[in-house]
Amino acid sequence: MTVTMVASFVAAVFILIILLGLYTNVDKTVNLSIRYFRLCAWLCFAGLILDGFFYVVTTTSLGFLSYLISYLSYVMTDGLIVAFAFYFQSVIEGNRKRPGKLIMTTIIIASIDFLFFTIGIVSGKLFYYENGTIVAGPWYSYATVFASTAVTLLFIYIMVNRKALGRTYTLAMSSFFIFSFSSGILFLIYPFFYSSYVATALAVVMGYVFIQSRIIAEANVRAETYNSLSVRDFLTGLKNRRGFHETVQNLIPETEVGVIFSDINGLKMMNDNYGHRDGDLLIQRMASLLTENFPDAEIFRISGDEFVLFLELGDDANFEERAEMFRKTLVENDQIAVCGYSKGRVSEIIELIRQAEAQMYEEKKLYYERTGKERRY
Repeated sequence: MTVTMVASFVAAVFILIILLGLYTNVDKTVNLSIRYFRLCAWLCFAGLILDGFFYVVTTTSLGFLSYLISYLSYVMTDGLIVAFAFYFQSVIEGNRKRPGKLIMTTIIIASIDFLFFTIGIVSGKLFYYENGTIVAGPWYSYATVFASTAVTLLFIYIMVNRKALGRTYTLAMSSFFIFSFSSGILFLIYPFFYSSYVATALAVVMGYVFIQSRIIAEANVRAETYNSLSVRDFLTGLKNRRGFHETVQNLIPETEVGVIFSDINGLKMMNDNYGHRDGDLLIQRMASLLTENFPDAEIFRISGDEFVLFLELGDDANFEERAEMFRKTLVENDQIAVCGYSKGRVSEIIELIRQAEAQMYEEKKLYYERTGKERRY
């Protein structure tokens, strides 16, 4: 009894560690399988604690409390079976929420088992409390029938889908059946030796190591990729308008920055006369010029032909010189664009952008005068 109690509490510690990992190492937008696995782990943790306290109170004068804990421990097993049923379905069938036939049958049998235990304990048919001890009733020999049937159905469900699951997932998920079946045999041989939660804890560990850790890693990679794409311009790889706002919010307001606002010349003419493919090449060429000349700056494509960059100045006193050199570079590259610049603190970033944009428009006006092109281009 002492060994079982210690095993329950030790297993509870391991499950708690897994649960902490399920909350701290997982992106907030978790998928369905992770949610169901958390539920399985929480129910297993609660069952292990109940099991541990069951063996504590049976050695004291609180015999009736052990009777109550024993009931809760038994019926919580049915909740675990249902949780694992939904978890297995989420792994095999993705985000399907409505249970299939085998899963629904499993849930129904687990519900019948819950009623069987409740009625059996209330009526004293299953076991009852007498003279400070728990006594087995006439239904006691049937105590594992419904639960074993439900777990067997889950095993059949896994075997039906074994090809889709692959060997590793199949073995890991089958551990729930193997450990539960072994626990049921021990229960029949040694009455009141209830080790189903320790067995379930082993299945949870197997599921976490071989299934859930991989699912979590894939979910985190997808989340990171999505977050990266959401702040990146697909065409140039530069940050977009959303990326600009996020970057500015993370800067210290007192930071000194230099801002450059640039606008591509003739993008509309290129799109109208040569097609959007050539227009895209022009945009990519401009992005390359920016990154080549300002590898140490944050660069953003904030609209079709407009780019903004800002450079943390620190001890750099050559920002104006670099900006003027960049203007010459633009002219040397077929006057691909014009730009304006300003510098100041991050707290004034909106005004700095306005100043740079106004200067850019003055350069654009001069560009139209020099080239004689229509302003709409």
